[in-house]
Amino acid sequence: MTTPDTPSVREELASLAGRSVFFDPLWGNHGDTLIELGARELLARADIRLVKDPRRANAIIVNGSGGMIDLRGAALRRLERYCADYPETSIIVLPSSFLFTTTDFSAFFEGRTAEAVLFAREQASLEIISGIQYPTTVRIGMDDDLAFSLADTPLMRKLEQRVTNEHILIVERADQEGVTPTTPANPANQSTPNPTLLRRIRNAIPQPVRTAAARRVRGRSLRPRQPASDFEKKAYTIASQEVGDMPAVIADISRQDLCSFNRFLDLIARSAFVVTTRMHVGILAAMLGKPTVMQPGSYHKIRGVYEQSLNRFDNARLVDLADREPG
Repeated sequence: MTTPDTPSVREELASLAGRSVFFDPLWGNHGDTLIELGARELLARADIRLVKDPRRANAIIVNGSGGMIDLRGAALRRLERYCADYPETSIIVLPSSFLFTTTDFSAFFEGRTAEAVLFAREQASLEIISGIQYPTTVRIGMDDDLAFSLADTPLMRKLEQRVTNEHILIVERADQEGVTPTTPANPANQSTPNPTLLRRIRNAIPQPVRTAAARRVRGRSLRPRQPASDFEKKAYTIASQEVGDMPAVIADISRQDLCSFNRFLDLIARSAFVVTTRMHVGILAAMLGKPTVMQPGSYHKIRGVYEQSLNRFDNARLVDLADREPG
């Protein structure tokens, strides 16, 4: 069954003060790192004792993410494993986006005796998980994406000291969540690369060579350049109309292979205007006071988080650039 009226994330974590908790931060891009940092901030404030082994935990906390959707799958599979392996341990999923078309989400909770608490971070996800019939007690709640928990932290105060207005920043994701159609990662007529072989090849290259190559690739991709695609031209037009002609850094800075986390933070802090399809680029930019335009993605995540949390920032807007002509 589902029980409503779950308290906020802070209140839920406060109920675990002094208890042993296993925290799975999940893994992802630099936006996911912001979520993790926000989560750890709340865990520390709640005086929770973190343990490295879920078998020793009074509760298992799965970090918030955009991974609770069929399109991704990795976070869903981890949650399914925790539900099955630790049926007597309570589970909390921090504010996430949920979307299922093929996953039998209710089946995750079969055979469990401990409750689970699921937090959505937008209304559409809340409606999805609230509409499911669960075989055991599952409490449902909604709260802001955890990156917002970084407000007034040492990290944000340091970033605020680095704020300048040096460039227009245009960040577009190029995957299934993006607005530009992409080729499927593994088309049926192509073979899947052998990950073990790729890892062996990578490990055969000396670390200094790999590091130098990565720096060269990052350096080239993060240099200012002229907008090329329709999205980039539209983004530059809307930005330059407000801040004038400026150099444009155009790159998916959320990707760890293209940009270090510190550089990710720095590029946002030094931007004069941000246009993005990456949600956490938009969230951090808005929190730093940057004029920010966000393009809705391929499902409800960005629009929902904007309506739940970001629309309180006067400097952030949600704009569908598909309706505009290129500049």
